[in-house]
Amino acid sequence: MIKKNIIWFIVDGVRSYRSGVDDRDKIDIMDELATDAIEFENAFVSTPSSVLSAATMFTGLPSAYISRHYNDFEFEENEIDSIVNILEKNNYGIYSIFDAKALRCGLHTMAHSLPAKYRPKSSDHDKWWHNAEITKNVKHLFNKNYVKTPSFFLLWYNCRLDPHTSNHVKDAINIFKNHNMWDDSIILMNSDHGYPDPSTGLTVETMKKYSHDMIVTDDNCRIPFILKYPNCPKGKKINQLVRTSDIFHSLIEILHIEDLDKSKMNYTNPYRGRSLVSLINGDEKDTRIARIDTRLGMSSSRTTALRSDEYKYVYHIDDDKEEFF
Repeated sequence: MIKKNIIWFIVDGVRSYRSGVDDRDKIDIMDELATDAIEFENAFVSTPSSVLSAATMFTGLPSAYISRHYNDFEFEENEIDSIVNILEKNNYGIYSIFDAKALRCGLHTMAHSLPAKYRPKSSDHDKWWHNAEITKNVKHLFNKNYVKTPSFFLLWYNCRLDPHTSNHVKDAINIFKNHNMWDDSIILMNSDHGYPDPSTGLTVETMKKYSHDMIVTDDNCRIPFILKYPNCPKGKKINQLVRTSDIFHSLIEILHIEDLDKSKMNYTNPYRGRSLVSLINGDEKDTRIARIDTRLGMSSSRTTALRSDEYKYVYHIDDDKEEFF
């Protein structure tokens, strides 16, 4: 195994483009990072819901195969591997910093939210943390010499109602650079889902009637995604469709992790992710298909979509209604 530090930024609710009409636009630091990295311009989530989307990123499986219902969402670590658990077994320091209590609790088993003993006193577990608090946690870890290497950092920011989100992320990046933990690390930056574009008619007022995680339009399901690792192509843009389920498998290949429990990898699942390395190297021509679900298997009012580079199929399960684009 090649033990590289991993620094992963997730900025909640950011679309893959700029609309100029709300606070969900792609943030500036994403374009800046992309000049030194690989940008996937057609990346799709498995569900437009934060906890379920994160679950897919960490496990390489569509969320529909991880749990049966959101209300009793549970990660079965004896059945499914997460990248964080694999790294912990390989003696990584794990520093997952989430802005919301729901994420800190819902994703604890698969991502190990940062324990209270490593947090500043201002970071109350029961409260939502502003973006500045996320960066403050990073600074605190280094100031107190809590960081061991190799390290896995997961920093969950939120673009809502904060026009300075990009600057908070930049401040965190500078902390890593000042501690010589940037150039030789694996860097990821993406969103957990997008958000309906007001220009389509789904304005702030109309969205009061809906839950955004029930909408499978591209503005809500396509996200910005940038990947950087040592000796990767710089400034490369890839337009072929990729999925957030591919992140898990890409990290496995980049790190050359071989001591895996194959029974947990779900190789028979047709929608599981696969590494992006062959696509980055120009060796892959096959079309990937993204599966997108609004709800898990035991829930009502479900919609499932299949998205390829050119086509999209949507099935409204309870209504037995189909759409094709």
